[in-house]
Amino acid sequence: MRKVKVKWEGKKWSQKQTSFTCSSSIVAVCRSDLQTAFDHKKAREEGIIKPSQGMDPEYDEAVSDIKKIEKQLGQYLETQKDALGCRVRS
Repeated sequence: MRKVKVKWEGKKWSQKQTSFTCSSSIVAVCRSDLQTAFDHKKAREEGIIKPSQGMDPEYDEAVSDIKKIEKQLGQYLETQKDALGCRVRS
């Protein structure tokens, strides 16, 4: 076991402050998973970490649910515009 110290400093990880103990094999697995878990370039540019599809099943399900609901809301809006004989400005 070795100690790894990391701290998030704005836009980069540095090896300071927060510490935890783990085996080097676990670190290797975690590091390889993190390299494919999200788009690092986009995260640096936008400041948002968005998991890649397939990395987090609960996140994937939530994204799918949101898309379904947005589609249903769009269909409902069209139905109401037709029923009221009007249009909606954005």
